Amino acid sequence: MSDNSFRLVGRVGWLETKYTDNGTCITTINLGVKKNKDTYENFFIKFLSGVEAKVKTAEIIADKVKKGDYIRVTGSLSINKFVPKNSTDGKEIEQVSLLGWGFKPVRFDEEKRTFVDVE
Repeated sequence: MSDNSFRLVGRVGWLETKYTDNGTCITTINLGVKKNKDTYENFFIKFLSGVEAKVKTAEIIADKVKKGDYIRVTGSLSINKFVPKNSTDGKEIEQVSLLGWGFKPVRFDEEKRTFVDVE
């Protein structure tokens, strides 16, 4: 994995799929990841599939994943810099986004006490 990559395992809270005017599919998921015994963190991850894409991950995840599923997601961080429309000082801010490349369904193995891939 490169320096700006991530791998998260969690439970899907919701997902939403949209298509742009040029046919790009964008599927966004909310992934709840257990931080410790009582605390969860929520991550919002976008999957993009352009018209020319060889692997249409955004469409696949929209078709095969549902709320409540446990999945392992791999992806990268994207940092966008912009000046907000309502900015009074013209100051640029940074927004970090999580862009997913792939996913695998997983299940919790009680014996091993870890998540394992579902075949």
